[in-house]
Amino acid sequence: MSQSYRAQIGELDVSEEAEEAREFLYAIVSEYPTGIDAVFLHEQYNKKYVETGIANELPRDWLKQLQLAGEFEVKELGGSATVYIVHKDAIILPDLVAAMLPRESEKPLNVDSLSQALPEVKPATNGDEPDASTTTSPKADILSISHNGTYFYARFEKDNPQFDAFVKKMTQYYTEHHKTSNVAVDAVEVNKLYAVLDAACNWSRVLVKDLACDSSILPCFFIDYGELRSAVRSSLKQLDSTLSVDVIPAFAKCCAVKNLINVKPKDLVHSTESICDGTTLLKKIDPINVQLKTTSHDDVLNYDVVTVLAADGSAGNLDFLNTAPISAPGISATSPTVVSVPTPATNLNITCRDPKEMPTKKEVVHIISATDPDNISIRLENWYPAPDYLYAAMARDSENSPPPPKEIIEVGKYFAAKLEDTWERVQIIRPSTTDTDYWIVYAVDIGYFHLVHRSQLRQLTEAVSKFNRILLAKCRLNGIKPNESGVWSRELQTAMQDILLSATKSTVEFVPDGEWTFFESFNAPKLPYATGTLKIDGKDFAEYLVSLGLAEKA
Repeated sequence: MSQSYRAQIGELDVSEEAEEAREFLYAIVSEYPTGIDAVFLHEQYNKKYVETGIANELPRDWLKQLQLAGEFEVKELGGSATVYIVHKDAIILPDLVAAMLPRESEKPLNVDSLSQALPEVKPATNGDEPDASTTTSPKADILSISHNGTYFYARFEKDNPQFDAFVKKMTQYYTEHHKTSNVAVDAVEVNKLYAVLDAACNWSRVLVKDLACDSSILPCFFIDYGELRSAVRSSLKQLDSTLSVDVIPAFAKCCAVKNLINVKPKDLVHSTESICDGTTLLKKIDPINVQLKTTSHDDVLNYDVVTVLAADGSAGNLDFLNTAPISAPGISATSPTVVSVPTPATNLNITCRDPKEMPTKKEVVHIISATDPDNISIRLENWYPAPDYLYAAMARDSENSPPPPKEIIEVGKYFAAKLEDTWERVQIIRPSTTDTDYWIVYAVDIGYFHLVHRSQLRQLTEAVSKFNRILLAKCRLNGIKPNESGVWSRELQTAMQDILLSATKSTVEFVPDGEWTFFESFNAPKLPYATGTLKIDGKDFAEYLVSLGLAEKA
């Protein structure tokens, strides 16, 4: 499984003092429903709480901490910042930095960092391939296939530049406008296009396929990715007219190797006449690159009849798709009127790995997240495929379960939580001091503190409880230290995210320099922790940070 890298500059400070400061700030900002200037807010805080001895001065990164907290929104424009209160019924959106990330399976919007860090690894280009405009057999990635194998969705390589530009345009528009009233959705309609923030932190276009049972989780067709999966109803936004399919057609094209006989619009996922219980099962597969020759187009059903070409240019077939690995669970072709609720686990026993169990030699790892050189979250390659099975089971069971009763949410207990568009195992750290329906949680498999609403929580089920180990470890880079300021700079954190994001397709190895110990972070689980060397395709990552002038040799 290709692991998505999660970028976050800094972690939410969940100490009692930080919570108290946010509570005081919340009280001030609440008096300004249209927002308050950050400088003025700081002045008011000092006047009301610092000068009177009620509270200490705010930390240097106080504004960044508000961006990480769910109760606030910080909008920066022209060198100034305005702070708003997030309404209690609003969906908690991820940090705007994370919202700028490209989709995992696509090229990052900034690819320069990796080429500089790893000069021997050249990014793939189409320079050695024939121009798409002069060939009848352009290459394409098959993204998903129907249950009966009659049709599939593919994205053509010739469209990649336009697709990258589109992703950037969507991100820029909704990063700026996602809180404005003109994109708010009052009533969701079946087979209408909307925008939603997906699991990879991209704003995507989706076609809602069903509204059965008035569920908060809706089956949607992601028209640019060829995927049929769930989206949170409250996170849907109106699709801006400049991003409509009339202006920018869907990038995932429906294809078939022969004419679809006796097939009607209601049978095709992308059709606005189909609903979830009238479409064939759509399986998302690991992308397969093939050459496709388009022979005709059906205007009524909106699909292309194609010929699959073998490497020698002869006609091939799609038999290999029948054994293609499924990369994510599909949505059932039938939408049952009664869905059985999964059984909650009775004896949960989730534990960290003991440091003595961790490897002492070089290991291939997946970088899950990073805040600075002292706090990098990793997952060992040899732990797979357990994470794949865990996430599939948790998504399946959580989306068919109701939120837990408030009285069973207790400090220290484990739940599943919807973070962005992904279900994660979390441990309850404590309730928020500003709203008793919000909780500080620690996402144990990705290593972040989050603020979540009770509606985002689900009980872990018997099926999920079989995975009783936390799938995470922590490491720090050896041999470097901050520059004269004594703290890791914002520039270094940003550079780390650029490089590590670009390295998702590279071989990443960690070499521990000594014994593994425990990572101490508030009262979160004690994860195994080691100092060592992180190598990306054989290149020392710490040395590269020093070469950029972002760190010094220790």
